[in-house]
Amino acid sequence: NGSDWVKVEDGSVVTGVTEITTDQRGEAIDPDIPCMGAYYPAEPPISYYRTSVSGNWSDTGIWEVSHDGTTWAAATEAPDAATSDAITIRESHTVMVDIDIAIDQTTVEAGAALIVDTGIILTVADGDGTDLTADGDLGVNGTLSIGTAAVDANGTVDATGGFITGVGLL
Repeated sequence: NGSDWVKVEDGSVVTGVTEITTDQRGEAIDPDIPCMGAYYPAEPPISYYRTSVSGNWSDTGIWEVSHDGTTWAAATEAPDAATSDAITIRESHTVMVDIDIAIDQTTVEAGAALIVDTGIILTVADGDGTDLTADGDLGVNGTLSIGTAAVDANGTVDATGGFITGVGLL
């Protein structure tokens, strides 16, 4: 039908794929089943993100994405609350939040660091469960806006050069 589809193997987007409506015998395929061979519609049902190296949040080169939590591929966009089901900053990685962004279901592993740059607002969206788990370091030089989100800070939180706003639990 000309819409975007995603390859199951690597998550890459394919444009202009023609949807097959009949099988090889000419019988109609159930239109309620979105799968088309090795492709599915471009909005995958689950997107897990994790860091592969340290860097700026906006740099897609630091992110990997998975739709099953097992098979990982290079991400084509940086994660945010709207595009991800879980975000993990992995041990030994430092991520500088260099753009205003909203996150949810985010974990900073022990030995990792998440730093909000000066003049930047990192908003923690209030979704199900714990919205930000900081087992590593959380540095706030800009603004960390937690609203009513649940934040579990087991690591170090340094907001000496910034602000933490909201009524959520920290």
